[in-house]
Amino acid sequence: MNLHIPGCIASCLPSALAMAFLPVIAAASSPANDGKEFLVNRFVFAHGAPYKLPGWEKQEKWYEFRVDTRIEKPATNAALDFREDVVAVTVPDPGQTWKAGYIIGPRKIYEGDRIEITVEDSGLAAGDLSFELVFREGVPHGWKKNHIVTVPAAELRMPTGVPGSADGQRYRAVAYSIGEAQRGFYLNELRILFSPSSAAGNTLRLHGLSIWRQPVDNRLDADAILENPPVNEACVALHNGVMNVLLNGEPINFMAYESMLPQQFGNYDAQLNQGGFGITRFGIVLGEDVYLRFHPPTWVGPRQYDFTWLDQKLGELLALKPDNKVVLAVIFDGADWWTNLHPDSAGVHAHTAHATGKYGAVAEGDRNSAAGYSYPGIPDYLSEEWKRDAREAVRQMVAHIQSSAWGQAVIGYELFGGLTMDCNFEVNDSTPKALERFRAMLRENYRTDAALRQAWGRSDVTFVTAVPEHLVTGRNPLPTLKTPLVPDLAGRQAYLDSKRFREIVFQEIILNFGRWIKEATHGRALVGARTGNFMGHLWSWGEKQEMRENRNNPIDLLSKSPDFDFFDVQEPYVGRHNLGFQGTGFPVSAIQGLAADGKLLVIQDDVPHEVSPRTLRNDERYLTGIKRRVFINCLVSGSIPYQWEMGHYQFAHRYLLKEFRQQQAVMDRAVRLPRHSEAEVAFVFDRGWQKYLGLDDLQDRPTRMIAFMDLAKWTWNRAGVPVDTIFIDQLPAARPYKLYVFFNTFGITPEQADIIRETVQRDNRVALFTWADGYSTARGHDAAWMSQVTGMKITASDASRAWRMSPAPALAGKVTVSDDFPLGVLTRTAPGETTAADWTYTPSFTVTDPLATPLATYSNSKDVGAAIRKQGDWTSLYTASPILSPALLRYAAKEAGVHSWTTTEDALYVNRSFVGLHAKDTGRIALTLPTPSPLFEVFDQTEHPAAATHTIEVEAGRSYLFFRGTKAGWENVRTR
Repeated sequence: MNLHIPGCIASCLPSALAMAFLPVIAAASSPANDGKEFLVNRFVFAHGAPYKLPGWEKQEKWYEFRVDTRIEKPATNAALDFREDVVAVTVPDPGQTWKAGYIIGPRKIYEGDRIEITVEDSGLAAGDLSFELVFREGVPHGWKKNHIVTVPAAELRMPTGVPGSADGQRYRAVAYSIGEAQRGFYLNELRILFSPSSAAGNTLRLHGLSIWRQPVDNRLDADAILENPPVNEACVALHNGVMNVLLNGEPINFMAYESMLPQQFGNYDAQLNQGGFGITRFGIVLGEDVYLRFHPPTWVGPRQYDFTWLDQKLGELLALKPDNKVVLAVIFDGADWWTNLHPDSAGVHAHTAHATGKYGAVAEGDRNSAAGYSYPGIPDYLSEEWKRDAREAVRQMVAHIQSSAWGQAVIGYELFGGLTMDCNFEVNDSTPKALERFRAMLRENYRTDAALRQAWGRSDVTFVTAVPEHLVTGRNPLPTLKTPLVPDLAGRQAYLDSKRFREIVFQEIILNFGRWIKEATHGRALVGARTGNFMGHLWSWGEKQEMRENRNNPIDLLSKSPDFDFFDVQEPYVGRHNLGFQGTGFPVSAIQGLAADGKLLVIQDDVPHEVSPRTLRNDERYLTGIKRRVFINCLVSGSIPYQWEMGHYQFAHRYLLKEFRQQQAVMDRAVRLPRHSEAEVAFVFDRGWQKYLGLDDLQDRPTRMIAFMDLAKWTWNRAGVPVDTIFIDQLPAARPYKLYVFFNTFGITPEQADIIRETVQRDNRVALFTWADGYSTARGHDAAWMSQVTGMKITASDASRAWRMSPAPALAGKVTVSDDFPLGVLTRTAPGETTAADWTYTPSFTVTDPLATPLATYSNSKDVGAAIRKQGDWTSLYTASPILSPALLRYAAKEAGVHSWTTTEDALYVNRSFVGLHAKDTGRIALTLPTPSPLFEVFDQTEHPAAATHTIEVEAGRSYLFFRGTKAGWENVRTR
């Protein structure tokens, strides 16, 4: 067996008996927050104004404020005035009633909590005003029933510490203390009934609702508990040619199931016991669910924790399948009470005016401004105060888990979080403490103000005054960029420094989580994050979101850190709709490149999310077809899929449960087999490519960036040759390939050019360059440097041009260009992108080298868009479109002497033990192996006797996985 055991495996395992007697000791008691009552949450009524949040116009149930007129005498002409965080309600005629409902939560409350509602009035009589507090029993998305408590106006009193108000108004408050009857409930809604009995008191000024809590110190003695490492040790390691998870030194099947709403618990039984999953991923909030409020809070005050819901659910989970192992998806976004206690260490949007509540509703006038969004509870994640308290919270969580009855089941922790739980958390570069860190980075880089001024080209900047900048600023400034997709960065060192700072901040937030987990578990637990979207479609490209730079995930620090084990990326959204013709599942990050760094890539399979038409969501042929295609791609390439079930679709179909069980059985054997790559083609990426990437200035349609991130990948598996993906800096240590395809390497530096010259441009190897490779330099755009890098003269233009091309005789004589995949473009794009084949792009490029042989010309033009040039002991190819038609890639592979496995455009997946096919058309595929071998299709149990070429009958849209051996050989592979 080819098994590499890392050093962490060599450590001694404590006995389960010893773990059973771990001390659970409360820390030495010291009054949290000096014994003072602290503010948990404040809801400002004026921030709940009735307006439509951009993009959510149809989701009226999410409005933070609503006026309910279902009463006998509604005050339909009540006047509302919003000023300075106060809403003034005037009811013109006494006797009329104004009733409003505010969605406050869900906010979990505890016995002893105090709810305070603050108003101003000019002389209310008894009975003019009352409140209803609506509590919910259960948990979010798992409610049982409502409990309504009426608080009459008689409870109104002057609040402590609130000064009097001008203009004859009086500040008053109603306070309600939580007793045993509401303990553990959630405050969800406040209803206000205002019915003035006289014109003298017909105006009510509403301020807000506050929840106050008495401090309780219920910490475990985490230091004592964590002196003992976890029973199990999990790590990632290179095993049989691919990255895999090892548990106590043995490879395991790491495929898993996770529900986005784990409180909707019913599907876990089906997936574990019928779907066959041995790994469960389970969501938990550490702190408060600041953005989505899907989950119960756990860190509920200084030194106060509540893991009761986790205990209950993990206990139920292991009762379903006692030998199940668990990876906790930790949503660690912050807590409102924490930023209330530490306002100087709050994040950018923690206290932004004109906003509140779910999805950060913004007030009139700020609708399209990112500055108008507010998420109470978001900290400055890199502040010393947050790092101190967050580390303790992580240690409390791990200590609780390790001392629980189910603790040995937990083998890993993954950071989720952010607005959509995709690690799209706030990256702070503008609060005072963030500015201090930015300026400290500049001091380290430049040492003197003079050096900073020279680099930035500004005579007035110093280490005291420097502030970060973005690629663009102001309202919709993109048209001012000459080539916004690949902007000219000459003289933009301030932006480059700023972007690098934000990349570091993003990764440091994740790495801190990893360090704390590794520290608490003695390095024996897995650490990952829902990130790694290195080169794929992202949210929020439109003008309304005021995108100021691209947001592709940086990975360089994460991929090199010993405190981080795996990236988690989605199955590409673009290309899910048309089985066979669209996406092949090629991931948004470099699998083999990450493996060389010792990192695993897991794939979040949330299909049928984002699939159109919606009828496909319950279509058996579609779902089984795409689920199998995702599985085969992962198994062959060395990534690992997990099923991510959201609330708007279900995986509990019988046919899917059967499919999942089959996949589990196949993977159980596959982890024992050699899965080394046999690719002779490498796609080469630049880890730092994002800094050269701009934005799409045409914001009235889907971003054109999809073309050179997602759409381009549709063709890479369709040329009949398996491919690897690696990084430029790995070329010296990588095994030699015959064909190297450079992709989106816009900013090839002189140092990188030296690497390419020494490792690629030799031994009759072939290098294929695409679109703007080498065009961006420290001096700005440079077609001369681009020509030097690519090995042929290329002329650049700022004119916008479509990528469609026609084959020249040199290409047409060797390969056939199909109608399905023409040169330079894709024609069967996703819904909403039907014009993608006709889009135009700036900059545009033409081959003008007299020594190069044309391979393609732009449609309706004699301009050369693709060419080949022999360079002595290597060959250069270039295409002005990043979308490589299978015909062009097949041509390049032939020039390099790469073995051709198929002659069709069906998707091909190959490693040492398996061959996978995803059929574009119904018919036959001639599969040619390097040496004669039998094949065994592991799903339909079809045997193919030994041969050099196998004729495979296929059905359009179906996927096939062949073991490169006999049926007997397959069945003899052990699974444990």
